[in-house]
Amino acid sequence: MSSAIKLSLETEVIEPAGGWEHFARTNWERQPRYFHEVFREPLLEKNKVFEVLVKTSEKARRGLETQPNQKGRVRFYVEHGHVTSVAGQYLPTSEDQSFEGFANRILTELNGRDFTLIANNVQAVDFELWDRMRAFLSGLCAIVGTPLRSEITIYTSKSRLTAAGVHIDTYSNFLFQVVGHKRFRMWPSEILRAKPHLIRSLNYDEILADAITAEVGPGDLLYVPSDFYHLAETDDDGLSVHVSFIMNTEKEGWYGLAERLASKAAKQHRNGSCPEPFLLPQSTGEIKSLVPADLISSFNNLGENMEELMVAELVRTMSVLGCELSPPPESQVAPLRENDIVERNTQSIISYQVFKGTLYFASNGQGFSCPAHPHLVDFVEQLTKGVARHRVGSLLDQLSGIASIDSVPVALEQRQIGSFLDTLHMTRAIQIVAP
Repeated sequence: MSSAIKLSLETEVIEPAGGWEHFARTNWERQPRYFHEVFREPLLEKNKVFEVLVKTSEKARRGLETQPNQKGRVRFYVEHGHVTSVAGQYLPTSEDQSFEGFANRILTELNGRDFTLIANNVQAVDFELWDRMRAFLSGLCAIVGTPLRSEITIYTSKSRLTAAGVHIDTYSNFLFQVVGHKRFRMWPSEILRAKPHLIRSLNYDEILADAITAEVGPGDLLYVPSDFYHLAETDDDGLSVHVSFIMNTEKEGWYGLAERLASKAAKQHRNGSCPEPFLLPQSTGEIKSLVPADLISSFNNLGENMEELMVAELVRTMSVLGCELSPPPESQVAPLRENDIVERNTQSIISYQVFKGTLYFASNGQGFSCPAHPHLVDFVEQLTKGVARHRVGSLLDQLSGIASIDSVPVALEQRQIGSFLDTLHMTRAIQIVAP
């Protein structure tokens, strides 16, 4: 059993002109780079992007009242002000039919004022868009590593200047222009550190001569490193839409991950009841009440619990190139039949780890765990190495039986194997090639 996370990157790779190795040496986290009409066919179809934006907006609209924070899933700006209370009415619907239909409706409601709509983590509603991200970024990740955080963002605007003004992000940004044209101004961070009064400003004439400028149109790709301040301009009232594949570069990312998992570990392992959220009144003002025992017990063995959660999360993260919110699994998958022929789906990224007698597995961000029965572990290892085809009935026979986990005999039944294979199919780790 290996002590390192196993990762398979045997995927179709779409590379920018010059290839990823050259890009990693010359541009990655160093310099912006502009690619004009880099792909023969559009990497992202306009109608597909609008469909994803509508699905994201529908999900956000449903959660606006019950989950107002939603990891910042959707943000709407009128000119340069952030709108929250009535944002639902400004989100696209299927009745708008297109980006242009959406923009015309919003401009009428806003009496022609500028607007910007930013939708984050849109890969969580559409597998196909995630598949485009995988196809594009997996080659780069094989060189520079998998980020702890990444996502896909759709940026729709009819605005003469970026709503946030001159700003910097904590991520490297691969920006694909889908609709309209924009002029991006970019500055190394040292220029703005010397002139901090210009940060978030819309008046940047005094540093305009220092800007790296790129004009982008449909089909173009612009790379902006995390160390560059930037802002976008438009010369007319035209609509602009771009999609960004972003990779977080913050060194503090590990601490953010640890905080989230520590909270999860404490909640999972606290014992039953929760104390009342009040301190007992004291007539003397002296604090006499002790910290509730239930609260203290929730932190018992936190390190051990955290390690298990960390292994599961990193296996999931590596299979989805760092996306915190995973793309959806197959929604309608019939159980596999014994005569089905299956093989590894090379269009998916899969990763796994054996830890303390448990097999942690993930494909495209959908993860699960089960006892690390040697027959299952051997099969997963074979799965990552090649594209051998298997008849489901043969696998049920071959993988069943008794083997030891940490010196304890454990039986693996055919119904358990069937459930395991169905899960691999649902997460797109395997696919049917013949009935």
